[in-house]
Amino acid sequence: LALRIEWCKSKARADRWSEEVEILLEEMRRVRAFFESRAIKWEYQSKYTSSVPNPLGLVLPSEPALTQGCVAYAKNQAAQFRAMHDHCHSLW
Repeated sequence: LALRIEWCKSKARADRWSEEVEILLEEMRRVRAFFESRAIKWEYQSKYTSSVPNPLGLVLPSEPALTQGCVAYAKNQAAQFRAMHDHCHSLW
């Protein structure tokens, strides 16, 4: 009887660990998907140079120097999110 109880406890522990692995894999997938979506958003923003609101609701200034700065910032953000996505992908 004691052996059966110990086996049940061990099985429950193994099941919990299996579930934890599934949860972590899903969490890792979601983190990569988030980084990818942010990179796409900023890449899209960097290509939009009009002073009219774009579909994301962001407005670039009409002055060329400020517009260039906003585009550079958007490209930088896109690169950072892309790098985080790639780093997570290489680790997992």
